[in-house]
Amino acid sequence: MDLLRFAGRLGPAFGIRQPVTEPHTPVMPSEAPLDMPVQSLTEGALSSALIPTSPRHMIWRRVFIFGLSLLIGVTGIGVLAASLSYQGFHPLEMVFLGLAGFLFTWMAFAFISSLAGVWVYLTRQDDLGLFPDGPIPLLTQKTAILMPICNEDAHAVVGRLDTIRQSLIATLQGNRFDIFVLSDTQDPVAAETERTAFLKMQRLSGAPRIYYRRRPINTDRKAGNIADWVSRHGGAYAHMIVLDADSLMSGNTLVRLAGGMERHPRVGLIQTAPRLINRKSLFARCEQFAARLYGPVAACGIAWWSGSEGNFWGHNAIIRTRAFAEAAGLPHLPGRAPFGGHIMSHDFVEAALLRRAGWAVHMAPHLDGSYEESPPSLMDTLGRDRRWCQGNLQHAAVVGASGLHGINRFHLLRGVFNYLLAPMWVGMVITGAALAAADIAPAATSVGPLAGLFAVTMAFLIVPKVLAAIVVLRDPDTRSGFGGGVRATVSLMVETVLSTLIAPVVMISHAFMVASILSGRKSGWKSQRRSEYEVSADELARRFTAHTLIGMGLLLVASIFAPETLLMTAGAAFALMLSVPVAYLTAKATPRRLMPVFLIPEEGRLTPQDDSLLDTPLTPVTQAP
Repeated sequence: MDLLRFAGRLGPAFGIRQPVTEPHTPVMPSEAPLDMPVQSLTEGALSSALIPTSPRHMIWRRVFIFGLSLLIGVTGIGVLAASLSYQGFHPLEMVFLGLAGFLFTWMAFAFISSLAGVWVYLTRQDDLGLFPDGPIPLLTQKTAILMPICNEDAHAVVGRLDTIRQSLIATLQGNRFDIFVLSDTQDPVAAETERTAFLKMQRLSGAPRIYYRRRPINTDRKAGNIADWVSRHGGAYAHMIVLDADSLMSGNTLVRLAGGMERHPRVGLIQTAPRLINRKSLFARCEQFAARLYGPVAACGIAWWSGSEGNFWGHNAIIRTRAFAEAAGLPHLPGRAPFGGHIMSHDFVEAALLRRAGWAVHMAPHLDGSYEESPPSLMDTLGRDRRWCQGNLQHAAVVGASGLHGINRFHLLRGVFNYLLAPMWVGMVITGAALAAADIAPAATSVGPLAGLFAVTMAFLIVPKVLAAIVVLRDPDTRSGFGGGVRATVSLMVETVLSTLIAPVVMISHAFMVASILSGRKSGWKSQRRSEYEVSADELARRFTAHTLIGMGLLLVASIFAPETLLMTAGAAFALMLSVPVAYLTAKATPRRLMPVFLIPEEGRLTPQDDSLLDTPLTPVTQAP
């Protein structure tokens, strides 16, 4: 029985299915301390140590992807500049040209990366040789599985951990792993429920053992939680696999990750590409489908040009414990929040510091058996993005840190611009409207080239989706898992429509987030909502009133001052005007059997009985017999 079949039976997992031992194991094992010094961002040099796992001809991969992206971008800028320069450049035209050129080049890079991903996916290239098939390695070292939690549903976490544990037992190498639940929960009632649930789970006999501890003060949030464990217990484990509270990983994948670390002693971190599962709302299932169909190809592209300078996404990854302790102790940034203080988006920075110290950081895009859950609604996604936005903007202070590899600096910059792109798009639209209103750039000379760049931009977005679908669905079993070729094609078309409606709403929301952070407002640390719920129409109306008004204003301005651009602006305008009903309708939970689109292969492995169990309320561990 595979991991997803176990996950489909989370309800029974809360009962104790294994023999128990008395007395139960201690809450935590004896300490095995590791020194974890805080690293400097102003001092330090890039290690000159040889990276054996760095691919040959890596420089030419990067010359290709960065060079071709710049060439495409410069060509687009040249075409647009030629249409604007017939009377010389007005300052507004220069601003518009700069914004449009940067955004066009940025999208060209993503497009070329996706094309590289198609090639890597088809040829099954992997720097570390990590694939889901082939002989399972025999492990000789000990690995800790860490699940940091904060105000989570303890019973759901127990179910996921029991699933992981059962899958590890099936590999016959469960004795090479221990599981640690690292709690930062501050609410006393929730903490007691949590403690009771995990103490009962600790009574399970056999390996892997399960340990639980709760910090009374959650210093530095998740990064501090992990650092506390490393400092106290890291010396007993060669590696640690970091999970999120909604993570699920198969025993097969966990063993292969640990085997990869044993085979490659200069590798400091291996990041998997998690797949999204277990969602019921239309919004989340659309995200789930897109990630499953396009995500593997996108991950292959990133792995191809990142090489041994890969990135860390904070979870579903394995890390060499001593390397992390020696190289990744995070400093506080100078100043006050939201830009100063502890580093919120710690993962990118930890990867950069590991590479600075001479440790390779790789992605394993071909490994399956790595899963997580997405937020259930657009509003929840934007709430999560607000925290990520603040953390990523902090990276502007880290990009120039001493000794970082150039590719790690680029990863940090990508994180920053993932959110700065939104106000740049808004700035470009406002500048274009001002040009049209002032009649500085007559339509006869500017609209044609602009429409051409718009068409190419749409191709940058759509072509990678189509190519990814073609290469992923060419496998008969995978195609069947998506419901067959016809159903998958219909799902792709519906996903394209929904993403077109949602993208402008996200863009405006990100622009608001950036403005909020620049004004000095910091985000809190609330636990993420992980299950579907009834979204209030009134709450959505309050949240998206500004979006609706912006859409109406955009349509009005285009109609009055630049009617020839209506075809380019109407889509975004109507999407913003429809933000409230779209957010409301896509948040509703719908059983999978009643939704004709967005099936993914992981769901296809579940039997009807398993499917019904997923829709059944879970039985708390404290009530199990």
